[in-house]
Amino acid sequence: MDLEVWIWLLGFSVAILAIFVYAITREEREDKKTYGPPRSQLTSTSPITVLPPTITPGEIRTSITEDQAKLAQQELKALTIEKEILSYALTHLYESESQGKLAESDRERLVAKYGEQMKGLDERIRKSQLIVDLHDLEKSQIEWIRTFQEKYGDMTRKIEEIRQMIGVVSKAEPEKAASEPLKKGEEKLKERARKTSMETKEETRPPKSKADEKVEEIRAEVLKELERLEQIETEA
Repeated sequence: MDLEVWIWLLGFSVAILAIFVYAITREEREDKKTYGPPRSQLTSTSPITVLPPTITPGEIRTSITEDQAKLAQQELKALTIEKEILSYALTHLYESESQGKLAESDRERLVAKYGEQMKGLDERIRKSQLIVDLHDLEKSQIEWIRTFQEKYGDMTRKIEEIRQMIGVVSKAEPEKAASEPLKKGEEKLKERARKTSMETKEETRPPKSKADEKVEEIRAEVLKELERLEQIETEA
């Protein structure tokens, strides 16, 4: 009789433990859905990333100095004026021919001469303009990097301050890490119940009594409840 009572109490204890684990799991799940995690457990799956200072405005290699840029700008102005003069000269050649002051052959010879000079001017103007543009782009690049780094640094500091104020801790995959101990506990409990069931079957080879049948019934309910809990966790 004492053995039967002890077995019945063991099965009853296992059932109570399973119900207790399920109640804790359900309560934590409802708290997360309704109110979210407590302040002390707030986590962030994205750790704070700080832009590495691999490039600074002072480290950028510039191709054109300030003096070279100023010289190119002055040359560009002079070449533009010279081109205007050549354009006027070509126009005047055609006017002189139409007025009978210049022969066609002379006009063609002079147009070819000034035309070659115009091509040379266009090439020099193009190069001077490229030098000025390159200097402006490099200067804008330095200013852009400086402004970006300043704004990024301010933003990073503000993010860090707010995270510290609300207690956020950077942690990768917190929900998965938090659920692993609970799942392991349920698996151990389930495995223990199965081992207890197997050991009891080996020890109770004589005809089953009512107490044995009651214990087996309780174990079956416990195993069924554990399987249901495991399915709920998987679906969640």
